[in-house]
Amino acid sequence: MADATESHPSHHTGCLSKVALTGVSKSFGNTDVLKAINLNVASGEFVVLVGPSGCGKTTVLRLIAGLEEVSAGAIEIEAHTVNNVPPKDRDIAMVFQNYALYPHMSVYDNMAFALKMRKIPKNDIDRRVREAAQILELTHLLDRKPKQLSGGQRQRVALGRAIVRNPKVFLMDEPLSNLDAKLRVQMRSEIQKLHRRLNATTLYVTHDQVEAMTMGDRIVVLNGGVIQQCAAPMAVYTQPANEFVGGFIGTMHFLDGTVEDGHVRLDGDTCWPVPETVKPSLKNGQAIRIGIRPEWFSPAHRGDVVVEFGVEPTLVETLGADTLVHFSLCGHNLTATVPTVWKPVVGQPFTLTLSMDRINYFDPNTTLNLLLDSKPTATV
Repeated sequence: MADATESHPSHHTGCLSKVALTGVSKSFGNTDVLKAINLNVASGEFVVLVGPSGCGKTTVLRLIAGLEEVSAGAIEIEAHTVNNVPPKDRDIAMVFQNYALYPHMSVYDNMAFALKMRKIPKNDIDRRVREAAQILELTHLLDRKPKQLSGGQRQRVALGRAIVRNPKVFLMDEPLSNLDAKLRVQMRSEIQKLHRRLNATTLYVTHDQVEAMTMGDRIVVLNGGVIQQCAAPMAVYTQPANEFVGGFIGTMHFLDGTVEDGHVRLDGDTCWPVPETVKPSLKNGQAIRIGIRPEWFSPAHRGDVVVEFGVEPTLVETLGADTLVHFSLCGHNLTATVPTVWKPVVGQPFTLTLSMDRINYFDPNTTLNLLLDSKPTATV
């Protein structure tokens, strides 16, 4: 994979922190949790780490925070190696999945506690707490105890407690996972607005693909302790580095075929043309696996190179604005997402088109995307 440091958003400016992990590994006994990963986070960047349970994403945060020791490699903050620096001296604020608020303290005291422990002057503490409370719309709640707050309010207090410290780096470990769906949407928006206002360097761990796609300047997809891809959200979605990324971020159907004279033959009767821009990446007679997202099917012509085929829906699920059409193609059960206004009916012929310039082509042996000069790596 190409070094993704080149793709840092250009709007990040100022002297905020940069975090760099170089060859960082972490093992617990004989279990390798992280395998020599490299990650560069630009000043003011919002980077989202996503992956299945046990992939190492939370461990990355804990290593940066100093809550775990690295087994190998180096961690730098503002170009200073912090491997042997105690957590309290790394100037990092971490927001956890559970709010971890002191139940006997008011909102004000919860937010001020860390500053009091650092013996910050009272006037400075008061100013920081009230500024953070204003940003998070907590001013009217400063005298309340945590038990008197809603889940979203408690999460805002936890964020406020981090903000008042003016840290070099924010680390957030699934901070919204305990909230209900509606509240998650609201808090997701608030965290994004907060980030734009503070322009703070942030690493954010989540298992939620929607959070990853909507919040991150870049997404880091981890699996088995290795970074599979690190890129802007839409780049990960439209051109996944390998089959794992394609199947993990959103839904992707995979079909096996063979390259034949500028076409991909899926079976005896199904042969699709390959766009001219793709042909140089494929070899005649090459085994291929194509990746298609349900959203890329359409009942109308889109794009220059389009195939059209008839299907008989086996199941139709109406979701409101969109409808899921289940059908069989080349022995595979596929799903197309189409506008509900098209009203497909189970058992009745329905015509779909597919723009071939959207399709991804993978090597069946390596699972790598043949259109990308990449391989699973941690250099990002």
